[in-house]
Amino acid sequence: MAICKIDQTNGSLVEVNCVSSGGERPREFEIDPTGNYVLVANMISNNVCTFKMNRKTGYLTLTQNIKTDNSPQGFGFLERKLN
Repeated sequence: MAICKIDQTNGSLVEVNCVSSGGERPREFEIDPTGNYVLVANMISNNVCTFKMNRKTGYLTLTQNIKTDNSPQGFGFLERKLN
């Protein structure tokens, strides 16, 4: 996966790093609502990887690699309200 930043002078994307998706054929990725984690669904290797994201640099560190029985399709986040 390419990690990019926006060039503030012209608005173009500049690649700053590349990181493996942790599996074969990433189908979808999602940034969690806190902005601290990236989840990646890998279609061929049937796994979901969680990466901790450095919010300043965008760099990713693999924290979990979860094997699934079927090809993961995507993600959804639920809002939890506490009283």
